[in-house]
Amino acid sequence: MGQPRQAGRRLHLGAGTDHESYLGLEKRSLGLLKGTRWQHLAEPDHVGPAPGVAEGTARRRHEMGWVGEGEPLPTALAATSGDIAVQFDQAARARAAVQAVHILRHQGKTLPYPLLQRNQELVGPVGLGLRHLLVAPGIPVPDFLRVAGVGLGGGVLFDVKILPQARSVPKGGNTRRLGDTRSGKHSHPTSRPQALARILQAHTHSVRGEVGHVKYSQVATPCLAAANMRLYTAQAMREADLRAMALGYPSLLLMEAAGRQVAQRLLEHFGGRAIAVLCGKGNNGGDGLAAARWLAHWGHEVAVYAAEGQAGDAATMRQALLAHGQEIAPLSAWEPRPHTVVLDALFGTGLRGPLTGVYAALVERVGQSGLPVVAVDLPSGLPYAPHLRADLTVALAGLKNEHVFYPHRAACGRIVLEPIGMPSEALENPHLPELLCGASLRTLWPTRPGNAHKGSVGRVLVLGGYRSYTGAPSLAALGAYRSGAGLVTVAYPADCAVNPPLEVVRLPLQEWRADQLQTVRAEAVAVGMGAGAGGPEAALAALELRKPTVLDADALQEPVLRAYAKAGRPAVLTPHPGEASRLLGLSSEQIAQMPLEAAQTLAQRYPGLVVVLKGGPTVLAWQPAPASQPMLAVNSTGNPSMATGGMGDVLSGVIAALLAAGLSAWDAARLGVYLHGLAGDLVGKPGLLAHEVADALPSSIRQLCSGDIRDFWE
Repeated sequence: MGQPRQAGRRLHLGAGTDHESYLGLEKRSLGLLKGTRWQHLAEPDHVGPAPGVAEGTARRRHEMGWVGEGEPLPTALAATSGDIAVQFDQAARARAAVQAVHILRHQGKTLPYPLLQRNQELVGPVGLGLRHLLVAPGIPVPDFLRVAGVGLGGGVLFDVKILPQARSVPKGGNTRRLGDTRSGKHSHPTSRPQALARILQAHTHSVRGEVGHVKYSQVATPCLAAANMRLYTAQAMREADLRAMALGYPSLLLMEAAGRQVAQRLLEHFGGRAIAVLCGKGNNGGDGLAAARWLAHWGHEVAVYAAEGQAGDAATMRQALLAHGQEIAPLSAWEPRPHTVVLDALFGTGLRGPLTGVYAALVERVGQSGLPVVAVDLPSGLPYAPHLRADLTVALAGLKNEHVFYPHRAACGRIVLEPIGMPSEALENPHLPELLCGASLRTLWPTRPGNAHKGSVGRVLVLGGYRSYTGAPSLAALGAYRSGAGLVTVAYPADCAVNPPLEVVRLPLQEWRADQLQTVRAEAVAVGMGAGAGGPEAALAALELRKPTVLDADALQEPVLRAYAKAGRPAVLTPHPGEASRLLGLSSEQIAQMPLEAAQTLAQRYPGLVVVLKGGPTVLAWQPAPASQPMLAVNSTGNPSMATGGMGDVLSGVIAALLAAGLSAWDAARLGVYLHGLAGDLVGKPGLLAHEVADALPSSIRQLCSGDIRDFWE
């Protein structure tokens, strides 16, 4: 194992109390420390209590390392004997918010878990049999792997492979199995026990560090389906704070962690500049004051400008900063200076109206200065005008609506999501919109058995086409094929020159009649693409097939949607803002300004139908029969280059293929929207065409399944 960093001390843990019943692992391998203080510290192979070591005290013993005598340490911690050393940061160890560390010993077996890939990302599937490692913000894990700001909560998992020899991973990223001791390609695992840990991280996918000589900047993070990422409003975050305090988690600790995370990220992106910190009266200002103290403590040139009148935790942070000898000037004293970065901690999510007076003037001055701006949680002023435009926004604990929805997202610049130690119980709220990410959707992709054939993997029937819209059903068919459909049939008016892909079965019809459609073998239907005036007739004929259906374009008519809702069949409707405005009696601009509310209203109007409101980003809503409120989801993929004709037709085909493969309407819509947007991101270029997105779908599927995905936030 490599040498420890100077930031902390190595610590090997020995036997504890009741660890067998807690972990179900070897007594000699693990120690468990219970309560809020250390109980025992023993030599690695010692089974019983360590003689002469008092409770709450850690002393130096041989090669184990030490921490300060009498210091309270994490509430529960376990580690293997001789396989792993845990470091505690000097400044954070006494208040570490660690809940548990479970280390699984591996006795020489090959496990299909994370490997260091050539793209320098650590990836791997979730294995529910493994244990979790929970680490508080600011506490590094072993010296060859530094996890920046790992915290508690969110249920977002990633696996970390702890290498027996850090230097055995060659530069360039050749993969090795857990337990290998030889460099290069795969070799047989040894019998030497190795440690494998999984870190439970609070809503973040960004990890920085180095394994051996191979640097990496991000880890693909498989999510548990039961712990999806959520999108927070200001009220939802206030409620999360209250729940955390009700659980006994101090709000001051959250603010301290937030300040440190912000300070670290600022230095990472704008190190070497002087720093001007602008702080308001509220908690956002308190975060800024905490960040200023860390920055000054680390020896950086910091000038602090703050409003008067802080209360509660923010007032405590102000006093702590003053105690360190840092001067605090009034906000009115701020003047732009060259080679300076501005830390914006004026206002966060608590703003309830547009900025006025001195704050509006200050925001205007900062914006006109041309200096880089790092925003704490949100650029001050959002979601109103005037507001700052940040170069970097450090989102705390969870992403907010403004981080995801345009035009506000454009004001955030580069977005970094940082955990602050918020307990997962406090953050989880099933009533909030799910933020779609590849980690949580990966398990939805249907796998194929070795004896699969075109009739067993899902067949799709596409109904559409009109004299002037002959390409729409063809694009839907292409989207279905590229998303895994085994066979696609396109039914279209006989007088239309529809020219679908060569692989498509053609079915020209004189009229839309169910008896003619029933001859087609299909597990799902997509209807309405380019159907013109015949769209409602085609949709009602498709309803008689009693198949899961995607309703798009000309099929999105009030009588049709009422009929499908009454029938209770799985169906997905995919309106764009113009079509939604017609259904809701609102303008397209109103729909674009409140997409969550619009999608929710459509789901309530047509209960049981899944709504996919296309836009930037796409919003999904579904109200199951027994539920009183719709489920909501917001997509995180896609880009403005996809705003071109035919994109919606491809999406309909994608969702139909997933329905045909056996996914529920909600799962097919979520996965389909995500893959469609991801394909657009992979191609991402000006002049993007719909068929190019369809052709990129296999690559997006491959990327999803491999975990090789980077979200728009870090």
